Amino acid sequence: MNEIIAVIYYCLWRYNEETIFKQSQIESDVFVCFSNIMSELGDGFMVQLDNEQGGLFEKCKRIDNILKQADF
Repeated sequence: MNEIIAVIYYCLWRYNEETIFKQSQIESDVFVCFSNIMSELGDGFMVQLDNEQGGLFEKCKRIDNILKQADF
């Protein structure tokens, strides 16, 4: 999950050079963004739910089917 936080932090830090974000508040802004993302995607990171409907394996199967259809 640190990969997710690193991307958010980098984006806010780069965006900060041109906008209204205060350097001292970036950490709290990153936390809020990360919390919102994890509330939507959090179940995808739980091993117990990998085999459930909507779990990681089903999502991978859906992507695989889309790629098979698109790959003539």
